[in-house]
Amino acid sequence: MIGAGPLAAFLLAGSAAAGATTSSLPPCPESVQIEDKLSAPVAGWTADRSSEPHRLAGITLFDGKPALGASLVGDDQVGPGSSSVTTWTLARNRDYWLSCSYAGTNVTLTREIPADLRYCSATYSKIVRIAGLPELTRFACRALR
Repeated sequence: MIGAGPLAAFLLAGSAAAGATTSSLPPCPESVQIEDKLSAPVAGWTADRSSEPHRLAGITLFDGKPALGASLVGDDQVGPGSSSVTTWTLARNRDYWLSCSYAGTNVTLTREIPADLRYCSATYSKIVRIAGLPELTRFACRALR
């Protein structure tokens, strides 16, 4: 698990559910520091930088490397109360990747998903938004026997 922030329940490991085995996939960092700068000065303006980190705004699963653009559409499900859940079932012998996107930047972090993971789910807030998207409150993948 990561920090005590809103993504404290964010997991990317095996599940304790029956029939599941454990695999390791580190979670998306909750925030990243980006060093933005102007490519040219703007007349009459002074460029400053905010020290605010860029918060995790979303995840995308890909069939193949993200540069190929084959993002996967999950199955949306209505969750209990103030959350909703999206799930993905991953086929064997495929090359799946996870991409983490951050608010206020086009920088993404990507990582290959271990081949033994077969099922992933993401839980989103129906109330809180980050960069216009529902806040990701939990993400878990598991390997089925």
